[in-house]
Amino acid sequence: MTAVLRSLAAIVLLGLAACMRSSPRLAVGCKTTTEQSVLREVIALHLERRLNIEVSRPSAFLSSQLAHQALMLGTIDLYPEYFSNAFVGILKLPPETDRGIITTRVTEHYRSQFRLERLSPLGFDARFALAAGPDTGAFTSIEEALAQPGAWRLGTAPEFQERRDGFPLLMKSYNLKLSGPVRALEPPQLIKALREKQIDLAGLRESDGLLADGAFRVLKDGKNAFGPADAAIVVRQDTLQRIPELRRALEELSGKIQITTMRALNREVEGGRPAATVASEFLKQASLPGLQ
Repeated sequence: MTAVLRSLAAIVLLGLAACMRSSPRLAVGCKTTTEQSVLREVIALHLERRLNIEVSRPSAFLSSQLAHQALMLGTIDLYPEYFSNAFVGILKLPPETDRGIITTRVTEHYRSQFRLERLSPLGFDARFALAAGPDTGAFTSIEEALAQPGAWRLGTAPEFQERRDGFPLLMKSYNLKLSGPVRALEPPQLIKALREKQIDLAGLRESDGLLADGAFRVLKDGKNAFGPADAAIVVRQDTLQRIPELRRALEELSGKIQITTMRALNREVEGGRPAATVASEFLKQASLPGLQ
């Protein structure tokens, strides 16, 4: 290669490198649940379509702590999180039921302590709940369940059993009488166990796909034991500065996913449909404004 050609090649490579550095890119994270995978696809597909931006989808994280750590390190730029997870799991504060207190503290601490922005809620509250099958009686609240004779067979999603604002709080608030050890089951197995009457009650989130068809009912939490868990996007401040159009594009999703919609989306994916397909169909039906 002549000196002239080498010079031209070097100029081209330098130009390509500069373009790659200046091209906006985003990494959208999530945790290893059906709901999180659906939310990630909704966010990622929306950003790809609205901003014509390259979006990567790193491997899902096992916990809020790991997702938060990845966000702090810059491994990901944003991910969907629940207020209660941020309040109890990240800020290490005791369980709280006042939405105003949770919202204010999470927003302020995330902004000042972590340089993260918690955007407006996506539209649904994924708080923990106790659900009953159709053949367990006509009661509608946890307190009424306590008045029933005998003991209950309880199955829960792993997160419900492990989190201190889940099963421990249920037992502290209601002292539910159990017939044996609690069964930790992933959502598809939890659905199967409740349908086949292997368990009587299920500890889960109110957005769980199990509740999509109305066959099972959420028991009223009369003692207000379970705090609100509004879903919202958490994003790095420097990412918002790097991509000025990003905040507006993300806020377009605020309020667009209601609880019944989230249940239906979860149920579709639990039934075997790809999260990307389900998310794409949702975005086609959603009323989302275009960027100016």
